[in-house]
Amino acid sequence: MKGLFVKDLKLMMLQKNFLLLILAIVIGMMIFTDDVIFPLGFLSFIVSLFTVSTISYDDFDRGSIKNCGL
Repeated sequence: MKGLFVKDLKLMMLQKNFLLLILAIVIGMMIFTDDVIFPLGFLSFIVSLFTVSTISYDDFDRGSIKNCGL
C-alpha cells in the first residue's frame, strides 16, 4: 500500500505544471470577479478528478511501477 501511495505522489509531481496552471486560473478568477464560491468549487472538482485519475491508473496498471515512466 505504501508503494502505491509513493507511486501516486510521483505521478502527481509529473503533472505539477497542470496543477499550477489550474491554481493560477482559480486565483485569477478570485481576483478579477466578486464570486469566491465558484473558483473554490472548481478547484475542489479538478483536484477530485485528479485524485480519481491516479487511483484508476493504479487499477489499470495493477499497481506496477515499471510502466508509468518513473
